Amino acid sequence: PTFPAQVDRARVEAVSRQARDETRDPSYWREFCQLPSSQKLSRETQSKNADALNGLCGCASGDVAFFSSFLRKSPALSILVTLDLGHHSLWSKITDASLLIVAAHCPALASLNVKSKAITDIAIKALARPALTSLNIGLCEQVTDTGLEAIATNCPGLIFLKTMFCERITDTSMMAIARNCPSLARLNLGGCHGLTSATLTAVGTHLSALQDLRVLFLSNAMTDAVLECIAAGCPQLSHLDIGQCKQITDRSLDAVVANCSIKELDIANTRVTHEKYRAYWSSYTGYFVKNVKDLAHFMADY
Repeated sequence: PTFPAQVDRARVEAVSRQARDETRDPSYWREFCQLPSSQKLSRETQSKNADALNGLCGCASGDVAFFSSFLRKSPALSILVTLDLGHHSLWSKITDASLLIVAAHCPALASLNVKSKAITDIAIKALARPALTSLNIGLCEQVTDTGLEAIATNCPGLIFLKTMFCERITDTSMMAIARNCPSLARLNLGGCHGLTSATLTAVGTHLSALQDLRVLFLSNAMTDAVLECIAAGCPQLSHLDIGQCKQITDRSLDAVVANCSIKELDIANTRVTHEKYRAYWSSYTGYFVKNVKDLAHFMADY
């Protein structure tokens, strides 16, 4: 279901008791996106939808009263599976208090996307339950090892994790994630400068199901030896972003190509030679080397 449909359902609830009961059918409320992306709706439409839902609840989107009121009005949200609060207009509004209400009312929540500088370990710990399989807390800069260790302990079925630019996270929690979440298939650690090669080595050692790894800007942590470990331990790896990892050379890239199932590769600003770029581009028809400047140059020669 889309966001406008949810607004309409909330309006229908006020018409009659029968209408309320019908709109609370659990199948309608498995997914909730508080505000859609600008690619789906114009800003004017987004604003109208937000105003409509806010009017029903008597409060502003994103604040504590919104969650409390809306969840109380729609108890079927107790079976909510997907919650997307990642829209940029909410970044300054989502707080621990908001997510604590979500944690209390949505026990089946499996997927959460939230970006807010106000979110701390308090909210992450409350949401760390076995049902959770997908967590995007990129840019939640106050989250620390305490929150991620709760995820590692309580979410063994985790499949997707994005902690991009959560710079307070260290090897302590991420190594616990690697050890305790063997089903992890997609991992984005870009810009997590508190991590070292120990975390990335643990990824190669424990996460054999990994398919998508993004470690943009982790130049100090990602070395040839570490990438060779990942290549050996993650044969299903198909998407790899090692952009700005300036210690990476042809040696470890050869190991990735030989051992993994790479379909998309970002090697921008590494020490991989132009000759290697050219060899991979001309030899692998299914390859996508995501380095626009160099790729344009080599395509002109090809």
